[in-house]
Amino acid sequence: MNVNIWIAPANTKNLNASIINKITTPTGLQHAWAMNQKHIHKFANLKVGDIVLFGNAMLGYKWFATVTEKPADITGIEWPYASPSGAPWSNVFYVGEPTEINSALTPDNLRAILNVGATSMSQYKLEPAAAAKVLEHIHDNI
Repeated sequence: MNVNIWIAPANTKNLNASIINKITTPTGLQHAWAMNQKHIHKFANLKVGDIVLFGNAMLGYKWFATVTEKPADITGIEWPYASPSGAPWSNVFYVGEPTEINSALTPDNLRAILNVGATSMSQYKLEPAAAAKVLEHIHDNI
């Protein structure tokens, strides 16, 4: 598999603010997301072309989008919400138009795919076998 699949847990307010809707950036309106500074090692592994699955425990993971850019200059991005630390979001990436999945992946679905007892509430990259199962679910439900 040439692309990675990432899980991006988020609260509903943040999903609505910058994934369902767009935010203002120096290059125009964009769907945007970010990882906080403690996840810089994960951000370094995120590539343009990777797929990110967005959602949460309440809604399920029901939107996916492809990473289109990791902008080098993030000044001028008008984030609708602050990072938990209050520092500016630094590991920003833009995604294409999100696609809604007809049958959201629930946390139970993800635990079964990952073969784990609990799923992380942090962004993470799926291993290839799990990524293939998630892609199959997406393909069957759009």
